[in-house]
Amino acid sequence: MPEVIELDSDSQTSDASASSPESSSNEKATKEWSVKYHKQQLVSLFDKISTKSAGTYSTSKELLNAPSPGLFVHGHGLVGLPLMAPVADSLITLCHRLPLGKGSETTVDTKVRKIWELNASDSEKDHGMFGTLVIALPSEHSGGDVVTTFRSEKKTFQTSTTSAFDCSYLAWYADVEHAVEKVTSRYQLILTYNLVHTSTATEVPSPQAVLNSNMHMENFFESWPKQLELEDGDIEPYMAYILEH
Repeated sequence: MPEVIELDSDSQTSDASASSPESSSNEKATKEWSVKYHKQQLVSLFDKISTKSAGTYSTSKELLNAPSPGLFVHGHGLVGLPLMAPVADSLITLCHRLPLGKGSETTVDTKVRKIWELNASDSEKDHGMFGTLVIALPSEHSGGDVVTTFRSEKKTFQTSTTSAFDCSYLAWYADVEHAVEKVTSRYQLILTYNLVHTSTATEVPSPQAVLNSNMHMENFFESWPKQLELEDGDIEPYMAYILEH
């Protein structure tokens, strides 16, 4: 466990003749408590940053030469890859249109979205669900870009680049907005998975948790000079967080 160590201390001590032994003892105890509290706070904040801040709110990668998933669909059988038009047409007969959410209503609007869905579940109802994983299987197509937005940052991912013979994956957190652009030619074949957090020892991952950790860190260091002033310099002006190799 990383710990905070003192690098330097210019703390001033009170003149023993100016205060009683009891008063000096109370002041010493208060100072020790304050130093210990600030050390614990610093360790806690850095621990959270080091374990939760790595990564991004959405990501994507091409999976070149990935093995065949052996996709089997009831009512059709094994699905050969890359996906061919006759097989895609056969699969469509087993699917239903993916609805489009508009406020509190859910509708099917083929002018906005032409997506066929098979055996899907409502990801938002999965307890502990914190993200989405999409695997694009070999099926040559154009368009179908996925656009993710978190706060003011936007990212666009393509699945069409290597779609003729290779796979790719995309993933994003549940509280990240996403949109799938129109497929302009042929078919895009994807598997969608809900990412579910089952541990009770840690909180459900989210990009907002990282932002909250950063905010707590900023507040801590902004309050440090004020705390030094209030306690007349009786807390350590220098501390260090030891990193593991």
